[in-house]
Amino acid sequence: MIGLQIVLNAILMAMIPLFHIALLVMFVIIIYAIIGLEMFQGITHRACFHNLTGEQKNDNHIFEILLTRFADI
Repeated sequence: MIGLQIVLNAILMAMIPLFHIALLVMFVIIIYAIIGLEMFQGITHRACFHNLTGEQKNDNHIFEILLTRFADI
């Protein structure tokens, strides 16, 4: 039983540093997400065109786009 107690105490003592590392990783991911949103903001608006007709697709009708995409297969 002493060995189990030592292992559990070691796991519990490791939780605090792991939590700090997790917070740091989340902070970095959020910063990269904000930078990515600022850099690529609006680049893909009105970028969908039909391959055969060249007509511009409406971004508001995503289900229509998906149905026509899978109907061609």
